[in-house]
Amino acid sequence: MALINSQGKLVEATDEWVRYHGFQFDNINGQSICSLLKQYADNDWKQVVAEGLSGISKQGITRGPNNSFFKWSFSPWFDENQNTIGTIHKVDDVTQKTLNDIKYDKLDNLLNLQSEISKVGFWEFDIDNYAISWSQTAKEIFEVGPEFEPTVKNTLEFYRNSKEKEIVKMLFRNSSEIGITWHEKLRIISAKGNKKHLNVACRPIYSHGKIIKLVGTLQDITEQVNSKVTIEENENLLNTLIDSLPASVFIKDTESRKILVNKQEEEFIGLPKQEIIGKNDFELFDAEIAKTFREEDLRVLSTGVPILGKRTITKLKSGKELALLTSKIPFENIKGEIKGIIGISLDISDVIQKERELKQLIQVTTVQNNKLIDFAHIVSHNIRSHSANITMLLNFLNMEEDPIETKNLLGMLGESASDLAETLEHLNQVLVINQQLKLDREIVNLHDLTNKAATHLKDQLDLSQARLNNQVSENLYLKTVPIYLENILIQFISNAIKYRRPNTTPQIRVYTTRENGKIVIHVEDNGLGLNLNQHKDKLFGMYKTFHNNAEAKGIGLFIARNQAEAMGAKLEVKSKVNKGSTFSIIIGHEK
Repeated sequence: MALINSQGKLVEATDEWVRYHGFQFDNINGQSICSLLKQYADNDWKQVVAEGLSGISKQGITRGPNNSFFKWSFSPWFDENQNTIGTIHKVDDVTQKTLNDIKYDKLDNLLNLQSEISKVGFWEFDIDNYAISWSQTAKEIFEVGPEFEPTVKNTLEFYRNSKEKEIVKMLFRNSSEIGITWHEKLRIISAKGNKKHLNVACRPIYSHGKIIKLVGTLQDITEQVNSKVTIEENENLLNTLIDSLPASVFIKDTESRKILVNKQEEEFIGLPKQEIIGKNDFELFDAEIAKTFREEDLRVLSTGVPILGKRTITKLKSGKELALLTSKIPFENIKGEIKGIIGISLDISDVIQKERELKQLIQVTTVQNNKLIDFAHIVSHNIRSHSANITMLLNFLNMEEDPIETKNLLGMLGESASDLAETLEHLNQVLVINQQLKLDREIVNLHDLTNKAATHLKDQLDLSQARLNNQVSENLYLKTVPIYLENILIQFISNAIKYRRPNTTPQIRVYTTRENGKIVIHVEDNGLGLNLNQHKDKLFGMYKTFHNNAEAKGIGLFIARNQAEAMGAKLEVKSKVNKGSTFSIIIGHEK
């Protein structure tokens, strides 16, 4: 404290006042207060000093050097007659308190800002005064106005029912009496009647070992709770839906581990869900199949391109084989990142079997129909034609009296009879082939059999100057019907000679390849060739000819086809006009 006379000069000062301002004791009395405190002596300060000297009380807080703060006051200095003779100047160091207040204000502002941004309300309960206070955000959560004054009683009224109220009372009692910190999900009905779910937290505050208050937070989590309920309902609906599907449904992570399966997938694998989840395909399937599945998964994961409707044969660890129709699509998160695979597999084993049976039935039916058509053609056309011709010639013969004409008619009658016999022979050959249910098969050397077929055609080969190159391995043996296979080779080689190109030496090559484990015999030539776009469907038909060759009768390939089918073989042809043809026999496995 310091005494200042009416002229503004220092009369007396306490040691504390002198030390606070850093003055020396022996040189300050009698000096002007404005000179002594010149670091504060701006116009406002001088005005305050002047008003103090005139008897007006003033007080305030001023920042000093080195970020210090002091609280000052000027009050009238009266003599014994209550006349103003100066002013009394008091100063207190409030640096720490002021800094604490500033820090508290900053924290309070920051807390309020954080509360507003995060929508987290704050509350405080003063135990000694039994008073509760809410932040503005807390009031917004309870949907009350800023003027609302919370109390313990009206706070409890927001909780839905008596059970909820008792829970809140118990929690607060545990915190205030034994210092328990808690975090609970509670339900309220706001001032506007809205049902809400809150996350409420509480922590006791101690002073000298005693709990003096409870502080905490509360957050409106109604939207999250409702969303969670909706998600759970949707998950239950989805699980019910996928469990009802007749197809296997699964979801894998990026390591191909199953993270979701439906009931059909459980039945397909033959294990309960808890023994499937977390396992990869190598733990559930045959290694070869698992490798294929993993390669498919990696392709979908790396490219993002789905696999749709792929047919696969799957072998389970039990040894059972199934035909599946499988689709795999990338499983993406909300950021569009691929986090796994969604798979759908349908067991089509029965469908595949039915398809095979249907194809076989169609093939057999088609073959039989074609045979019936050919036979009907023979009976209705060829035989009837020959019969009608013979009948007509006999009628002429009965009426003819001229010996020369009679001789001519007899010659013509002989030719017709010969043609009829040939047709009947062709018919008989086909009937014999089709009636032989059990064929005698022998192991033959294919190279030797090819040479034998060529021997039967030696005269034709020599006459046409054809060059036959037998490239069949000398060590290749087949179990087959020798007479049928030999006849087919003869037919193919004979056609290569018969349908050679004019002025071109026939080049005939016989060789073999392997396709799908079967031996395929090829007879290749450089002849006239065929337009397969026009003639492919008729090529192996009866009495079908495609070149103006007087020797062609259209029966050889027909019989060859019947012989091939009888021993379980198949005939194919590739051909280009004026380039040549390759006739092939897909016959069976090597012995």
